[in-house]
Amino acid sequence: TAALRPRDLIRHSKQHNDSSRFCRDEVTKSELVFISVLKSRTE
Repeated sequence: TAALRPRDLIRHSKQHNDSSRFCRDEVTKSELVFISVLKSRTE
């Protein structure tokens, strides 16, 4: 297999960072929804 060129590595790492950031945002949203549901149940 051919070695990745530095530019390809940079592009790959950027895609990885974007996807992991997206996952974190999604988790945060679901956590906020979960917390608000719990609060509404206890009130």
